[in-house]
Amino acid sequence: MDDKQVLRYVINGFELIPAKFGFENSYTTKNGKATKELSKIINDRIKKNFPQTRIRTSYDPTYKTINFYRTMMESIGDKAAKLLVELLEARSQSVTRKVRDEIVKLGVKDQFRAASTPNRIFSKTTTPTEFEDFLTAKGFKDIKILPAGEGDSSKFPTFEFKSKEMSDKDEKVRIVLATGVIAGAEGEEKQRASISQKLEGKVITLDLGNGKSYPNIDGFRKIQGNVKADFAFTSGGVDTIFIQHKSLSHQQMSGIKKFMNADGTSKYKEINELIAKTRKSIESNKGDKKRLEGKVEVPIESENLKKEAVYGTSAEPGVFSLNVVEVYAIGDLKLDKLAENKYKLVAKDLYVYPEIPKGENEPVLAATYRKGRKQLGIQDVRFGIYPKSYIKKS
Repeated sequence: MDDKQVLRYVINGFELIPAKFGFENSYTTKNGKATKELSKIINDRIKKNFPQTRIRTSYDPTYKTINFYRTMMESIGDKAAKLLVELLEARSQSVTRKVRDEIVKLGVKDQFRAASTPNRIFSKTTTPTEFEDFLTAKGFKDIKILPAGEGDSSKFPTFEFKSKEMSDKDEKVRIVLATGVIAGAEGEEKQRASISQKLEGKVITLDLGNGKSYPNIDGFRKIQGNVKADFAFTSGGVDTIFIQHKSLSHQQMSGIKKFMNADGTSKYKEINELIAKTRKSIESNKGDKKRLEGKVEVPIESENLKKEAVYGTSAEPGVFSLNVVEVYAIGDLKLDKLAENKYKLVAKDLYVYPEIPKGENEPVLAATYRKGRKQLGIQDVRFGIYPKSYIKKS
C-alpha cells in the first residue's frame, strides 16, 4: 500500500474531516475534538499496520488539529543526538513560547497570530499602546517597551514583562509585536497562489533540473511554523518535494544551535573559531560597555557544514522532510513548461541537494550585534550562517 492509500485509510478509518482552521494537511474529528492522544493512537496504528510508510501525524494544540507529514528515517544514535539538541533549544524557548501561545488564546478571535519564531506575535491592527493595555488587563506585570532597534527586532517593538508564574523570579519574557504584513508573507502567498493555480486540475512530472524528476505532482502548499521548508509540492495530498525559499534580499541561512554540543562546543572547528574570536573581540573592546562592535566573520571550510546550513541535517543522505529540504531557491519560483504535463522548477538562483551555493550565495559564519539577544553566554550577540552577499552589506 503506497502513502496515498495509507493516508486515505487513516482518514476514513478514524472518520477525520478537513479542519476549517490550521494549515493544509490538517484534520479534525466530526465533533471537532482532535487530541494529542488521538494523534498517538493513529501513529501507533500506522506503525503496526503499515511499517513501510513514513506517514505520521502530529497534534497542533493551537488549532486542535491532526496534521499529516512525512518523517525522516534515523538511526538510534542520530535520534539521541537530535533529541539532545531539541531539549537544549526547548529549555530556552519553552517559557517564551508558552507565554506567547497564552497571549494568542487570550485575544479575541483572530486578534493575534503566533509567528514562526517563539518570541513573536503578529497582529494586523493592534498598536503598541493597545498591546500594553491588553497585557496589563490580562495580569502581566512589569511591562517595558523596547523600541524597534533596541529590542529583538529592528522593525517592531519588543515587550519585556513577567507572567503570573514569573512574579517571584528575576527573569522576564520578551515578545515582539509585529504589525502590518509579516515579512515575506505577502510575497510567499503570491508564490503559493501562482503555482497552485498553474497546477490546478493537473497531475504533472516536475523536473528539478539536476537530472531528477518527480511524477504525479498534483499540488503546492505554503508550510507554516518554525521549520526549514517554506513550500512543498505534493503528490496525492502528501508532501513530496520540500523547498526553502529566500527573497533576493535574504539574510540568515541557518542558526548554529543545531551544530552545538551540550558542553557549548561544536564538532565543526569553524564554529568554535567564531565563538572564540567573538569573545576575544568583546574582551578587547576598550569602551565602557563590553559589546561587540561591527561583526566577526569566519569562512566555512567544511562542505558538510555548508550543506547542512543550506538544506538541513539528515541522518540519511537524500531523505527529505520539513526540516531537510531538497531545493534551496532564491527569488520567485516558476514552472517552465517542457512538454505536455511536464514542467521544470526555476528561480533566479536554484540549488538542488547536494549542490553548495557559490559566489554571492556562499554560506559564511558570522557573529553580529543584536541588543537583548544572548547566545552561549554572550550578551547582545547573534551567531549564524549567512550568504556572503549579506555579510558584505552589513
